[in-house]
Amino acid sequence: MPATSKGGGSSSSTASNQPLYDPQRDIYIAPYPLLGLECCENGRHAISCGGGGAAGKKEIPNEIHLHAIDGSHPDKKMRFTTLDRMNMGSVLPTKVTYSAKQDLWCVSAGPKGYVLEITEDEKMKVVHEFKSEVKPVPNRYTGGEDPGCQELMILCEGYLLTAGTDGVAKVWSYPDWKNTPLVEFGGHTKQIEAMDVSPDEKIYARPRARTAHNRLVATVSEDRSCCVWRIDTGEQVSKIVWNDPDVQQPSPMTLKFPHFLTEDSVLLSAAGPRGPAMLGIWKAAKEPKCAIQVNTDPKPCSALRINLQKNRMMCGFVQGHKNLYSLDVAGYRAGLMPFKKLEMCGSAKKPIHQLAVQCVAFSGPATALSASGDYTVHLGPGSAGDRGAKAGASSTSGGTCSCGSACCCLFLFLTFLVLFAGLFVKNVNEMSPANLTELAQWVETNAVTRQQQLDDIVAEEFSELSDAASKKKSPGASAQRRKKPRGYYDEDNNKRGGPGRPRTGPGKGSGRSPRSAAGGAPPPAAGHDRAEL
Repeated sequence: MPATSKGGGSSSSTASNQPLYDPQRDIYIAPYPLLGLECCENGRHAISCGGGGAAGKKEIPNEIHLHAIDGSHPDKKMRFTTLDRMNMGSVLPTKVTYSAKQDLWCVSAGPKGYVLEITEDEKMKVVHEFKSEVKPVPNRYTGGEDPGCQELMILCEGYLLTAGTDGVAKVWSYPDWKNTPLVEFGGHTKQIEAMDVSPDEKIYARPRARTAHNRLVATVSEDRSCCVWRIDTGEQVSKIVWNDPDVQQPSPMTLKFPHFLTEDSVLLSAAGPRGPAMLGIWKAAKEPKCAIQVNTDPKPCSALRINLQKNRMMCGFVQGHKNLYSLDVAGYRAGLMPFKKLEMCGSAKKPIHQLAVQCVAFSGPATALSASGDYTVHLGPGSAGDRGAKAGASSTSGGTCSCGSACCCLFLFLTFLVLFAGLFVKNVNEMSPANLTELAQWVETNAVTRQQQLDDIVAEEFSELSDAASKKKSPGASAQRRKKPRGYYDEDNNKRGGPGRPRTGPGKGSGRSPRSAAGGAPPPAAGHDRAEL
């Protein structure tokens, strides 16, 4: 339970609780590892959560912070500040979500969930607290059982959805709260990591499905599957398992971050243990089909978010960098590729965060924030002062902020090229026929001279090559001489073996051949063919 009552925040923020600004890395350092971050897209407020877990009381606090975002403030230290904080004791808060229609925030911490609102004096107030996870889960390390933990909570019109470590998603009635869930989705074998609710403009491709009671819910789990459910009945509409066809023994890829692009199309991120990161759009049907598949990065994706307008998408990666993409839902309906990379923030070799990007959030139509377990928060792209204005201008024109200087240089080059061409044409037009004839002769003479120079250079090169080949040392006499067979008869020294290699028989040092020592035939006469020996 939070350290405060349900009436408001625990304490006012002090200077020691303010994030520290690092001007060299252009990041903000929080007092705890960040596990959750969410923004309301009015560009003013954000809520972050995290901490040190069970050791939170002694070392690293487990807290929920309310932040103010002011990207146009002249002092960069004041662009991301803390307004209020809530200490959770030894309970670790892990996830934050925001409901724009209800203007309420949901925080998951341990087996409980908290619904928060921001008061007029910019403080956090707990308006509802409940325990959703009552089923214990087995501990893979100790072999015992641990209390269940709530992984995620989403608030939509008339419903409150929770998912936890027991692999079951629950639908609760809200604000007319009841202590028992309306529907449970129990199709997963491991804990649920993320979920999303379909938009309420058009719900499903059926005439009766025009009310919020027939919205769809997508859940992804550690069992590497994505299930799509009907929110009112709990009926499973589709089950998606993504196999990599390039692997000889295909195994399902890890699915994360479901987002409904349309009423029946789900955007999923998939990756193997080491990558690459892939995006796919699947049709939620009895037999699901992947409509579009694209690679986004060599490393796995660790965070993904789409803004409310559904025209921007931010992806964070395990190496600590992130990419901003444009999203065209209308183009997807027409069969076109809906993704286009707009800007890269960092890279795998020069990341923004030292650890994986834990979460990303939009504080405006094109302004994104990212947080990591290395205590850091990064505002960007398009979130800090002049960079934000530049990003907004580039996003409306379909370009990118990073290529502004390149476009300027290209424009200057083309301008000088046009001026030079204009001056040349002007000088040519002002020349008399005699001058033109003289110019033509000069060009022809220089062309002939240049050709002669090239011919001379080529001839000189060939001459040097031929000289080098002629000066090459020929094989020596010793190399040309035929190698004499073993045991040949040396006529000059009158013995076998030749100088330096005396061949001796049974009596060492006698200098006679074995045959002569045994009384055999004398050595051959001079001039005898040695090949017969």
